[in-house]
Amino acid sequence: MQQIKNPDRIFKTLVSSAFPEYRGRRFFFDVVSPDQEMHLDSYWSDGYRDYHVFINLETGNHMQLPQNGTPYDGPLSRGITHTIPDGFALVTRCYCGTKQYIKVTVNSNNTAKLIAA
Repeated sequence: MQQIKNPDRIFKTLVSSAFPEYRGRRFFFDVVSPDQEMHLDSYWSDGYRDYHVFINLETGNHMQLPQNGTPYDGPLSRGITHTIPDGFALVTRCYCGTKQYIKVTVNSNNTAKLIAA
């Protein structure tokens, strides 16, 4: 995971389409192998919380994953994992106590699509 000091237009577009209300300045970028499982838990636990949005890199359509892993959400479903499909980016808003940041993760098959755009 690498911190991005000056995000480019493409990176800003991904972040603003996933989380238009985010006004922070902490951004990270990560490239993972196509078969790497990503943890997609989304609930408060010990002062931490992640919100996950998958974005189609070609159409810009996005899907936010619902909160999961608490008794209020029905059956407990902790430990949710999934790979990042080709043609998609995973944008995650992370809360760590009072700090927060955005992380954009793509699988290595998608890096050329981001560079070409």
